[in-house]
Amino acid sequence: MKAAPVKPVQALFLDFDGVMVESVEIKSKAFRTLYADQPADVLTRIMAYHGAHDGVSRVVKLRHCHEQFLGVRLSQTELDALTRRYAQLVEDAVVNAPWTPGAQEVLQRYHQRCKLFIVSGTPEDEIKRIAERRAMMTWLTGVYGSPTSKTDIVRALLSEHDLQAEHCVFIGDAMADWIAASETGVPFIGRVAEGRPDPFPKGTRTVCDLRGLTFT
Repeated sequence: MKAAPVKPVQALFLDFDGVMVESVEIKSKAFRTLYADQPADVLTRIMAYHGAHDGVSRVVKLRHCHEQFLGVRLSQTELDALTRRYAQLVEDAVVNAPWTPGAQEVLQRYHQRCKLFIVSGTPEDEIKRIAERRAMMTWLTGVYGSPTSKTDIVRALLSEHDLQAEHCVFIGDAMADWIAASETGVPFIGRVAEGRPDPFPKGTRTVCDLRGLTFT
């Protein structure tokens, strides 16, 4: 388990779906919709892969699912069409999804005390648009998404803002988040919603929501 960050914290790196907003099931429902015409056994494998790779870009997952489960190599045009359809299925629903308990309070409490960054696997233009539509931008230092990896996003922000990794915190709900924190030396807190399996290595600090989290 990583040592607690030295206080006061310099920055929070925040995943979006499942950390800021209760939108994980929205994304799963959309993924299921895209493959609804597949046989039940194929759909089961596709959804298992999707669930095991939370936080990974939809582009990576769609390409993988078509190649590995359908035997189809998507052209760029086909992949672009699928990702557009996925975005159409999820964006309005994510904009209107409820806050994760405590998430809005974290933004309100810490936006004048430290830097707040959204680090998401959602395409960057889409996650910025969602953050704007949810009126979050006044609290945030920046919003970042795919195709840049979460590790590369965090590494670049640490350098650009002259941040010390051990004085920051990454809050995420998926192994993609844990990996990004581990590879950049940022202490990590995993959000594991009630009733969901804990995906993180033994000893990882976890919370069921963001209520009561304090950093300074």
